[in-house]
Amino acid sequence: EVSSQNARKYRTEKASKSTSGYEINPKGGYIRAALYIKNRSVNMPVKLSHILCSLMFETAEGDLVPVNSFYLKNQDYSDFEVSVYGGSEFGPYVVELNGLNTAEIEKAITAGYVPKIFIVDYQMTHVADSNYRSTLLNFTGDNLKIIEENAKGRTSLIKIYGPNIREAYRVAAFEITGDTGCNAKNATGFKPGITLREALNRIACSGVEIQYQDYVIDLSDIAPTLGDSRIYVKGIKSIGGVANTVPFTEVTSVGSDGAQRTAYVQTPFSQLTDDQKKASGVWAIFSKGKYYNMTEYLLFNNSKVYFDPTNPRKASVLQGVDSKIWAGDYFDIVYISASDYIKSQESFGTSPLETAVITPINTAWDLPSLGEQPYNPNVNSTFLGTAGFGEKVNLDIKLNKTQYLYPNFGVPVNAGPYSYFQDFSYSRKTVSTLFGLSQIMDFEISLGYNGTRTDWFHIGKDLNNTDPKKPKTCTGSAATSPDIDYVNQTFRVCVQLPTASDIVDPSTALIRLYFRPALNSAYRRTIWPLNYHDVPKLRAYLAGPNDKGVTSLRLSGVYGSVDIGDTLYIAGDSTPYTILTVGDPDTDGATPITVDTQLQTANKKTTQVSIPGTLNAPDVRLSVDNAFYTDWNTLNNANVTSTNYTTALG
Repeated sequence: EVSSQNARKYRTEKASKSTSGYEINPKGGYIRAALYIKNRSVNMPVKLSHILCSLMFETAEGDLVPVNSFYLKNQDYSDFEVSVYGGSEFGPYVVELNGLNTAEIEKAITAGYVPKIFIVDYQMTHVADSNYRSTLLNFTGDNLKIIEENAKGRTSLIKIYGPNIREAYRVAAFEITGDTGCNAKNATGFKPGITLREALNRIACSGVEIQYQDYVIDLSDIAPTLGDSRIYVKGIKSIGGVANTVPFTEVTSVGSDGAQRTAYVQTPFSQLTDDQKKASGVWAIFSKGKYYNMTEYLLFNNSKVYFDPTNPRKASVLQGVDSKIWAGDYFDIVYISASDYIKSQESFGTSPLETAVITPINTAWDLPSLGEQPYNPNVNSTFLGTAGFGEKVNLDIKLNKTQYLYPNFGVPVNAGPYSYFQDFSYSRKTVSTLFGLSQIMDFEISLGYNGTRTDWFHIGKDLNNTDPKKPKTCTGSAATSPDIDYVNQTFRVCVQLPTASDIVDPSTALIRLYFRPALNSAYRRTIWPLNYHDVPKLRAYLAGPNDKGVTSLRLSGVYGSVDIGDTLYIAGDSTPYTILTVGDPDTDGATPITVDTQLQTANKKTTQVSIPGTLNAPDVRLSVDNAFYTDWNTLNNANVTSTNYTTALG
């Protein structure tokens, strides 16, 4: 069972046994695990002893919570040791750690933490009568771990993690002259440093198939402000038959250095179908080396080389696996797949209910954020996680900040029977007002079974303590929650989930709990007109980064019109720039322009730009009929009286 299922199972069992009268020892926690030991060598037998382990709990964020460290012991408490011979596998040995703090173990299981036991240290020595000793030349000691230690000064460590692959290799970090390839026997010279490709080729000599491919990666979807959002990189195509599965298109182009290259150009992530996203996977290289730099640019005449120099978003060529690595560097080469990520979410709780991680929520809403199905569970909401029927959920809510939009219509101009308002403005203000429990708890929850208005339950008004098919306020010990902290605006509400259902079987089904602010009109985003001084002729942003001193720009997200002679302003730069030329939109949809003055500042991609408007006065106004108030009061006083109410009710 996955950790989240174990967590729910434990909570359910504990709730059902809470009245059974049983008692748990405060040191009643225990952990069991299976230990396998394998020697992959052919004729290098070793003896392992003094094995030091650490018990840790892994949280959903990947953090490790330390619990205990211990040495492996036999049942008679003597030190555990085993002689492992070449090509042999031993185990499983059962490792049991008991006497753990019961409260800590309960908390970890309830939160869906995953227990892990790590081997952190051990002694490795010769076995009796071993002929391995005679093959170590000048080494006569008994500490075999020193052999790898001595190798660190001339090798790089490469670890490969993928489907059915979990290997670590030490590769000599020297180029050789003379014989090369897998069958090399004689070397005439050594030179420090090799490329990562050469190191992987040496690993391939042991029987692991490794293939390479040049790729153009598009990062604009996930890093819109990144300058070089498209990069050409020499990467890994497959290891051990496990290949990249991200959709690509093969493209051949002549680079800025005159060389012709062929690369697989990645399809932008936003254009992938759901099935393509789920099936995607790629080999990624994580470097912890001191010198290796996979993002090292390929240079030609001291300038960066571009794969497709005529493209508006040309791809810089990176060295990738052709970059140098050195002795002491170490790498993790990992196959990252969407399917593994989805499985990890299923098997390792990542929701707030299981991680207790604070989740920020903005109560503001508008119609576009609700869409056409405003009452679907996943609309403008936060998924809290899955829980069982009858479980109790504590909702801790802290109000961090309250902001209001203060409109101002200005001073009216009276003109006979009408008053005209035309000096519109508004300001955002943060208030320090403290609110009570009934005002703070303006939120609602959905059980995830339907998408109608009645499927959302307001946690302050709609909790029903008589209908078993609806959420209710907690009773019993869970109801005695910590006191309300009015001064710090921290509140807790305990909600007990339904115990019955007409839709699913409560004994086997789960509730997918969603949480969102109530659709209160006080939180609704509204549009107020700008003061006419602030209305620009054009709003846009830079389509790419620009260095200081350039005069050519590309604009994206253009709203309004841009013409020759207009004055352009860039956010963070008070210098006015007169537009000299305006080109047609390029293949990326960006509009190229040139300005009369060199840029006074360097700007990153997505920097806002604008052209001031030409309004000399407001072009709209709000009119109010001055006689409206008089007519209303006259009609109200004549018809809406207590006598009329009494007559109507009688």
